[in-house]
Amino acid sequence: MNTKLLEQFKKGEVILYTPTFGDFKALMEWCDKQNIKWRDGDYPSEDMNVSFNKYNSTCEGIAWDNFHDDLFYVDLRLCEDRYKNMAKNKVTFTTKDLEPDKQTFKKDDLKIGMIVELINQEKALVMKTGYWLLEKLYVLEPKSYDDNFYRFIGNDSEDIVKVYTTNNLIEVLEGNYDSLELVWEREQEEFLKQKKKIEECKVAVEQVEHILKIKQEDLNKEIEKLAIMKRVE
Repeated sequence: MNTKLLEQFKKGEVILYTPTFGDFKALMEWCDKQNIKWRDGDYPSEDMNVSFNKYNSTCEGIAWDNFHDDLFYVDLRLCEDRYKNMAKNKVTFTTKDLEPDKQTFKKDDLKIGMIVELINQEKALVMKTGYWLLEKLYVLEPKSYDDNFYRFIGNDSEDIVKVYTTNNLIEVLEGNYDSLELVWEREQEEFLKQKKKIEECKVAVEQVEHILKIKQEDLNKEIEKLAIMKRVE
């Protein structure tokens, strides 16, 4: 995610130009999640087709007025001089600017209040004491996960595959996940590769346990023989 660009937008420092309706739609939906509204009070996702056709033919782009706390079209024929100067900071915005970063994300990067999604699609709230499953009455212990979110103690269907932030935790706790914003997602190829390693480790552990069991059985037999010999004496 292009966090720097979105922060500049929220500070009213840049104008965002969306070349396609798909790019415009993605920006409007993101604004909805940020509770950013048009100057008339409407949510950006309302009547997007009308909005796109209206603005794309006459305006430079879209800007955030951090003085009035609203979203507006930048029409250089009508705007104040300060917004005309913003035209120098016109930036093209595409759906790629909202794609999650492919950076490494570890267990230590989790913050209280984040939401994690398990491989079985259940969601859990990150708390100080652990990961509280939103639809069940128990907590997953962080120590049962390795640094890469694989659960090595317990059910591997509870591996973590996605991490979200939210600006409306109350709605999330009520079962409404519309405000969730994806910040990390496990790549499928890497996931399968790591799962294969884990399965290989499990097989190796089972083999060692089997060998130890046989050794223990042999040892028990020898002890039993010695005990018989001692009784005979």
